[in-house]
Amino acid sequence: MTSDPADPEAPDPGGAVPPVTVRDVVSWPGFDVRVLTGETGLDRPVRLAHPTELVDPSAFLRGGELILTVGSDLRTAADRRAFVDALARAGAAGIGLAVGVSGHEPPLELADEARRAGLALFTVPNTLPFVAFTERLQEVHDAARRARRERREDGRVLDYVRRGLASAGVLRDRLPAHVLDGDLAVLCLPAGRACPVTGPHVEGWIGEVAVVVAAAGAVASGAAALATPSPSSPPVPHATGGPGPLPRVARSVREGLAAFAIAARRGSPAGPRDLATFSGLLERMTSEDLAPFADHVLEPLVRYDARHGSQLVATVQTYLHLDGSLTATAQALFVHPNSVRNRLARVRDLTGTDPASFDGRVALVLALRSRGRGDG
Repeated sequence: MTSDPADPEAPDPGGAVPPVTVRDVVSWPGFDVRVLTGETGLDRPVRLAHPTELVDPSAFLRGGELILTVGSDLRTAADRRAFVDALARAGAAGIGLAVGVSGHEPPLELADEARRAGLALFTVPNTLPFVAFTERLQEVHDAARRARRERREDGRVLDYVRRGLASAGVLRDRLPAHVLDGDLAVLCLPAGRACPVTGPHVEGWIGEVAVVVAAAGAVASGAAALATPSPSSPPVPHATGGPGPLPRVARSVREGLAAFAIAARRGSPAGPRDLATFSGLLERMTSEDLAPFADHVLEPLVRYDARHGSQLVATVQTYLHLDGSLTATAQALFVHPNSVRNRLARVRDLTGTDPASFDGRVALVLALRSRGRGDG
């Protein structure tokens, strides 16, 4: 059975620090670089910066390196081709080419080879030392690690709140008074995804779910942003809980997590209203919840159909779909109503479940829902 995404003991989401991409690097403030070619390669992850003047540095690469070079030995077309082929073979992330170096003419023709290999190539001014890339990468990674620690710590706090082990008053140290004085709401989305909520908020990771507590208006705006993805930003499953005053936060977190289970399963946004429907209740049920209905209601019917070539399961499905109408079920199956009665009587005898009763119909719905449920 898969772990509950809101289980505090679930595997740490993301595992490692989110990768820095070449696109991030060329967008860093203060790094006056200019992309010459390879826009399609800008989303490659950068593991570290590696200066080199070797024509073939592949023996010293492990993949994900941002290669920084003056290009002093890339004088001929053959040298430039060999250099780029070696980088592509080693899985390099991109190339930074120094320009403006006194007494040296940069081999800008390197752009042709980079374009051929799908590698991004950007220029590095002589005012920007190569070591600055290493230093900035370290700063970014350190900041990401700190943020992850904070998300995990805030997640523990929010988990205590939702379980009743801590008061929502602990948020007074994390949110300003003007936010706490109004209605708060909760937004849940996959941990590690960029938080769309602007303004003061608390984001904690409970298992694999990011739980964001903020002013109700800010949560509504964040949810709206997630619900209208762009071509470069695919839909993100998300859910909301609340709104209400600070003492209601525990309930809002529970609502948000329960709604997120629905959103993650069906691939569309969910909220508190989805929890108040029979469909929403079914969506939140796991294979473990449904196992008794599968074992003691559905399986006897499946075995009987297999042995006798009957259609008990199909009859039950049609009967439930048509709101328990014998006449409509008989018409849909092209049989006499007495045949439907006999089949439903056989269902009752095999399972102890009466399709004509409310409890029996609920049990049969749950049994049929267990078919194909793969999270157990």
